[in-house]
Amino acid sequence: MHFRFEIAIFILIFLNMVTMGIEHYNQSRAFTFTLEITNALFVTIFALGKLVGHLILTVHISKL
Repeated sequence: MHFRFEIAIFILIFLNMVTMGIEHYNQSRAFTFTLEITNALFVTIFALGKLVGHLILTVHISKL
């Protein structure tokens, strides 16, 4: 199960890099808005992943 989670995170990181890389000079407002929304989505996903990881680690440590 951990392997699948790691692969999913790697794919999300790659997609995040692609969205940051396609930003260019003189782009339309709609394109900029789409990139901003996509970036906010990735930040939310990564933040939730980090929060869940900390919660799981806290519960695991408290059971020791």
